[in-house]
Amino acid sequence: MGKKDPDDDDDVPAKKRGRPPKVFTPLEGRIYAILKGLRRFKNENGELRVLPFERLPDKGLEKDYYAVIKNPIALDGIKRNYKRKKYHSVDQVLADLDLLFNNAKTYNEEGSDVYEDAVELHKQAHILAEQEKAKPDDAFRDEDGKLPLPSIEYKGEIWKVGDWVHINNPNDPRKPIVAQIYRTWQDREGHKWVNACWYYRPEQTVHHYEKHFFENEVVKTGQYRDHRIEEIDDRCFVMFITRYPKGRPRGFPANKSVYVCETRYNEEKFKFNKIKTWASCLPDEVREKDYEMDLFPVPMKMKKVPSPIKHLLQVDAKETDDLPKPTWANPNAPPMIGAVHRRPREANVSYTVSSALHLLLSWLRYSLLFSGWRISHPCHILCRG
Repeated sequence: MGKKDPDDDDDVPAKKRGRPPKVFTPLEGRIYAILKGLRRFKNENGELRVLPFERLPDKGLEKDYYAVIKNPIALDGIKRNYKRKKYHSVDQVLADLDLLFNNAKTYNEEGSDVYEDAVELHKQAHILAEQEKAKPDDAFRDEDGKLPLPSIEYKGEIWKVGDWVHINNPNDPRKPIVAQIYRTWQDREGHKWVNACWYYRPEQTVHHYEKHFFENEVVKTGQYRDHRIEEIDDRCFVMFITRYPKGRPRGFPANKSVYVCETRYNEEKFKFNKIKTWASCLPDEVREKDYEMDLFPVPMKMKKVPSPIKHLLQVDAKETDDLPKPTWANPNAPPMIGAVHRRPREANVSYTVSSALHLLLSWLRYSLLFSGWRISHPCHILCRG
């Protein structure tokens, strides 16, 4: 759990904002060390030996290469496979490195600079791999003693980064914490943990009393908290607003909760900002992954409902009042209850003058085209100051 800022008010719990730092599982750490280690070696001219192997030759300029080499591969492809978690053992990445350097020795003349670079790096890759495989997993614990895990088995299921979960809410067991797993790890005592990003329910936020929300709506927060694996209650799913009306994740049990998300919630300013790109809200490891859907026969009509805590507005509330604060209880759970106010609402518009003008000109351009005008035709636009 995050430490309390001494400057925070007494009724604000410890906060831990910002994505958790990137940490390697033992396998990820070993592969990273091998790939990084290959960049240490230089030839007699002081040039990095890996440079010729970074990318594949241009197909337009080196057609004969692809006629000779049937399984081309380069370091950038190996790195990409590593980042996408395609390798499940050191031997798998070593097999791709073998292919890389054997391809180079097949295509280039023996004794050439590239050939000699391939021979030396091939040898060093195997030395590095043996060194990494000899390291115990404990060598990959971070400074806090956390040992990253690729996944955790609990309740007969596998829990991993990217999974949407319900976490036990000590403030209100009827409303489990909606969260997405960002990290899985084990402490020195053998306890297993997840770090998860919280999504608040409307009643856990501070907002204008007339604000409306979608049914089953949640909002993304900047809270990334550590929880014991035993705190996980069940699976759930959060869908972006553009997909939620169209269907549900294929194969997801009908008896489990599915939520819709449209905005990020700023807890410092109590503001809601529409999410532009859903991938930016997800862990790096799953940003490029997608899920199939079972589509509805007809898209669902999205309906907004009044705030579930609208009734909490003080009778004497004024537009000039300070923003109220949520009520906190357990420090490792969302607010027990949010708050409402009647301060003037800000317009949800982010267009600048230049972007608005650009939109206007684009509209005029297409209007003229569809009306038979040519863009070269002279016309006058009346602008008021």
